[in-house]
Amino acid sequence: MKKLNLYIFLFISLSVTVIWSCTDTVSNNEETPTPISSSIENSVGLYSSLAQDLLRAVRDNKSTDDIENKLAKANQDQLAIELNSDDKKKAFWVNIYNAYIQITLKENPELYKDRNEFFKKDQVNIAGQIMSFDKIEHGLIRSSTWKLSKGYLPRVFVDKFERNFRLDEKDGRIHFVLNCGAKDCPPIYIFNATTQLLH
Repeated sequence: MKKLNLYIFLFISLSVTVIWSCTDTVSNNEETPTPISSSIENSVGLYSSLAQDLLRAVRDNKSTDDIENKLAKANQDQLAIELNSDDKKKAFWVNIYNAYIQITLKENPELYKDRNEFFKKDQVNIAGQIMSFDKIEHGLIRSSTWKLSKGYLPRVFVDKFERNFRLDEKDGRIHFVLNCGAKDCPPIYIFNATTQLLH
């Protein structure tokens, strides 16, 4: 038992050290905030358009079944070609996450009573890959990090889908665009890789 406590203490100490060393120091110089997506690429592909259309349909209380089916049957190779930059991946996965949270809660609001189970349950089908909200947020958007590490501790053993579709660089501002369904979550916007958000 004492040995187990020692291991737990060492793990927590190591975690705090890693987190502490990864945090940025605050500068006194005023900097202009950069948009969440800074790419100048203009092309919006089929699947990115579908993700935007899905979120737009959710916002406008329209049926999403057709769009969900198209996203579920998406070709992974074509999706990988389309999502060829972090900005494109970020816009796509944020739109997917926000849309499916709303779709799932609208269909069955009782699921949210057990939030841990709600976010862990595989219930989003993209390109034949059924995944959880945790996988989308922490695996894809936050670049394969442990959920409880606040994005600082990487997960080493991840599947091929996650390796292919996750962002390469972490963006600490992502918390401010993900809507988890709670009342105090940020408003839902439709994002694209070029202009950051669409109204």
